[in-house]
Amino acid sequence: MSVKDSCKVRDIVVGHQFRLVLYSDGSLYSWGINNKGCLGIGKEIHHCHNQLVRVDIEDVVEVKLGANHVLALTKMGEVYAWGDNSRGQVGFKKFRDNNRTDKIAHSSVIYSPKKVYPPAASFPRTYKKAIQIVAYENTSFLLTDGLIPVKTINLEEEEEIIEEPQTEYHDEVFGWGHNDHGILLSPFRYVRCPYRLDLGVTSIERIDVQDNHVIGYSYKHLCK
Repeated sequence: MSVKDSCKVRDIVVGHQFRLVLYSDGSLYSWGINNKGCLGIGKEIHHCHNQLVRVDIEDVVEVKLGANHVLALTKMGEVYAWGDNSRGQVGFKKFRDNNRTDKIAHSSVIYSPKKVYPPAASFPRTYKKAIQIVAYENTSFLLTDGLIPVKTINLEEEEEIIEEPQTEYHDEVFGWGHNDHGILLSPFRYVRCPYRLDLGVTSIERIDVQDNHVIGYSYKHLCK
């Protein structure tokens, strides 16, 4: 198996019969068995043992593994996901089934990275950067930071403008996937796109998930 000599390894994620390697330049590689699409390299490749294969994402800073799905956070604060989507944990609705006009058909396995935050279907003019991701079994979470400058899209000139940081904390926690034991604070069993969780505070430094509980570590409070 070949490795990159020019960059240092930042992190290695160990899954069942596969590995993901994150390098210091933000590139992400995988190898092993492509079970449930966790390699993130498409459905045509069933396994790769002799070489690393690059996952098609740039500037990755963090990677997390759930039961059979993967989350990746980029330097720009965007979140990508792939793998098992049977419970909505990837957060991607693939297509509308013409034979089921009243429902959205969901792909049970996503073999390549899909951007789940910010949502493409309702892309706002501005968005807060995601600063942390958590993959817990069949559920996914992200935390945004209200103080980090957000990206504004000038729709007329198609330019990106960086705004000044906000003056107040207004961090947000989003979750999606299996709402086991009400962990997503939603009335639905499965939440198939990022859903904002109200933890009762707006200044959250980081989040953790333990025993089907979401814990938010605030600058002043501990919320769960």
